[in-house]
This record gives sequence, C-alpha cells and structure tokens, in this order.
Amino acid sequence: MAIKKKLLDQIRDVLHAKHYSYRTEKTYVQWAKRYILFHNKTHPAELNTLDIQTFLSHLATERHVTAATQNQALNAIVFMYKHVLNIELNDFRGFKYAKRSQNIPAVFSENEITIFLKQLTGIHKLMLSLQYGSGMRISELLRLRIKDIDFENESILIHDSKGAKSRYTILPAILKPALLSQIRRVETQFQRDIQHKRAYNLLPPGLNIKYPNAYQDLKWAYIFPSKSVILDDSGRSVRPHIHDSSLHKAFKTALIASKINKLANTHTLRHSFATHLLANGANVRKIQALLGHEKLETTMIYVHILEQSKRQTQSPLDTLFQATPFE
Repeated sequence: MAIKKKLLDQIRDVLHAKHYSYRTEKTYVQWAKRYILFHNKTHPAELNTLDIQTFLSHLATERHVTAATQNQALNAIVFMYKHVLNIELNDFRGFKYAKRSQNIPAVFSENEITIFLKQLTGIHKLMLSLQYGSGMRISELLRLRIKDIDFENESILIHDSKGAKSRYTILPAILKPALLSQIRRVETQFQRDIQHKRAYNLLPPGLNIKYPNAYQDLKWAYIFPSKSVILDDSGRSVRPHIHDSSLHKAFKTALIASKINKLANTHTLRHSFATHLLANGANVRKIQALLGHEKLETTMIYVHILEQSKRQTQSPLDTLFQATPFE
C-alpha cells in the first residue's frame, strides 16, 4: 500500500506538474506552511473560509504586509485548496485588505545608466546591460536559453513568465556580438559536459517528458550557466543557471562605485527601460506588451514618473535670484 505524501510535498508535485517556476513553488509552499502553523498545525481540509479570512486579515493588521504580499499569500492558499485538496471555496472576501503602497519606483537617468554600466565587467556587465536594454525581470534573464534568442529579428522570447504567459521583447543590437561570444563559450562547456557525462541541461519535469532529448540538446542550454552542477529530481547531474545572488551583489557594488545615491535594485533597470522608452516617444501600449503587464494601469506608472520628472514650474527661489547668484 502506497504511503500518502505529506501536504507540502503534494503541493510541490502539483506545481511541478503544472510547470510553475521553482521560485513560485518555494513561495507557495512557504505560505501553505505559514497558514497551517497559524492555525496550530490544523490540516487545511479541516479549516473553512472564515479561517482563511482570519489569516489574511492577520497579515494586514498584525504583520503589516504589503498588498502584493497579502495577494501572494491569497493566491498560494487558493491554489492549495483548488488544485491539491480539490475543495471549492465559498466567498471569503470579508478579510481586511492590506493598504496598497503608492510609492513611485526609483529610475536612473540615461547619464546614470552610462555611469553605472561602466562600473561593471564580464558576465555581470552583459547580463545587467541586457536587462536594461530589454526590460526583463531578473528571473526571466536568468532562465534564458539559447533557443530563446532570435538574432535575425533582434528579439527575445520569454517563456512562462509572471502569470504563466509568454511574450517577445527587444534584443539590443549593440549586445549581439557579446551574446554570440557568450553562446560560443556555453557551447564549448556544453560539449565538454556531454562528452564526459559531467552535466546536462536542467529542465522542468514536464519538459523532460515532452522533449525527452532536450537535456542533451545545445539549444536548451542556459545562456548564463552556473559554474557548479547539481542533481535534478531524477538524480541526473545538471547545470543550472547563475544564481541571482551574484547578480544582486554585482549590482550593489556597481551602484556604490557609481556614487548614485538612489534606493535602487536590479528591478530599477526594468523601470528605467520603460521610462526611457516613453521619453523617446514609444507608445505606452507597446511598452505594456514588452514588459508583459496584464493591466495598462501597471504600465501607466511610468507615464506618471516621466511627467513628475519634467520640470514644468520654476521654483520661486530661482525667480528671486534670477539676476544675482545665490550666496
């Protein structure tokens, strides 16, 4: 008789089967665990919609999480009930909603981008330049495979991104030579790995079934592979992509060296991509498609950034000292 798996393992299995990313898997399992612990380790099947409301309200009123974090917890719980426990939930919208942040994200000027990129070298310079030039999220950048780059049409195909959707974005023409050189390096390493049976391509379980030979096909190799290898679920030695921590560290180091005193992170490059496209006359709908935003309102934040950054009214101090310098 087969032993029934623990609930958290069941959640992982279903997420695997539905081709969710590892990051989403980790997040959903974490929220399921927090939900169970909050209710004193009671199995979710024994809880009801009132218990879900209580947990979500607790996040907003006691933990003071952001609206995005609360929504993430909500999605994880709904997924668990619907796809793992096969329980249809009644309406539970009576919980206390977290207050939505009205913060405007930091954006680099074009001059700051130039200064920032000059502080980078090697693979990190290529990756962060590509992020700014294409508007990708870091997770999308890391997951790029050789087959996703269309050099002829100067485009990048991004698979199963946020919301499990795919889209095309821009391949900066200026980065084509550097990317081709990087792919040649990957090919050399890939051939050595295959020849010595040292490592293969890391693929989601579903793709291993759909494309049984993809694990040893160059076009499925990550463009930015890790130096180390790991074991996949089947016990096969595989080469993952570079870990995001190294990219975040490189960004922080370059930011300090640039002496740019803004509260910025790698996502600032994506914000800058959108804002600079708008400033150069790109259509907001086009930018929405390039960024992969489901709603136009999300993209409109860059319109507000651009409007607020333009100096439309002269300061009264400048008017006062028009004729003489301030001393």
